[in-house]
Amino acid sequence: MQAASHWKVWLDARTPEAGRRVTSRIAEKLGLELVNFSIEPYPKGGFVAVWTCFHDVADSNAAIVATIGCGQKLANGWGLSGSVHDELEGSVSKAGHNHISIAGVTMLTWRVSVTERPG
Repeated sequence: MQAASHWKVWLDARTPEAGRRVTSRIAEKLGLELVNFSIEPYPKGGFVAVWTCFHDVADSNAAIVATIGCGQKLANGWGLSGSVHDELEGSVSKAGHNHISIAGVTMLTWRVSVTERPG
């Protein structure tokens, strides 16, 4: 089965091209394709990028573990919300004692759901 994780990343880049370079480093670190990628200006400055990653997993529990594992490649100090039985979300920001390992990223969020990959 394939599970989808949906990501949103706030970037302190000054141009969309600079934001794409940051997200390219994220994709390299994750080792996954960033599907349905988009990047838009953020009203408070910088940019926000969104995408979906697909994980080949055995079941929904493995989907959650795969997504958390991807998150840990990028940062530590993740806050979790939601339910492991329905939909789980994670978020981390540079505030507090959290550490984001990719320069140019100020905040990351993910949401995991189990779905069939389209076409």
